[in-house]
Amino acid sequence: GLNSPFVYPLSWTLDSVGFLTRLVEDAALVYQCVQGADINDETTLGRTPHDVLKELKNGVRGMRLAFAESMFQED
Repeated sequence: GLNSPFVYPLSWTLDSVGFLTRLVEDAALVYQCVQGADINDETTLGRTPHDVLKELKNGVRGMRLAFAESMFQED
């Protein structure tokens, strides 16, 4: 997996790694491959991998999406 010691954070709370993909399925496949514990990164220890590809096949029916504009926009 990718561990955060090699990530230059904007702040200590924003040190997350992401992938740019064309399709949601591609992002899920990459995440499926890199998730899980990394002994070199204590922030990943104790995390149990989950089957995101299976969850993706379940669809989004019943889910809700929210956008807090004030958190991302300046006046």
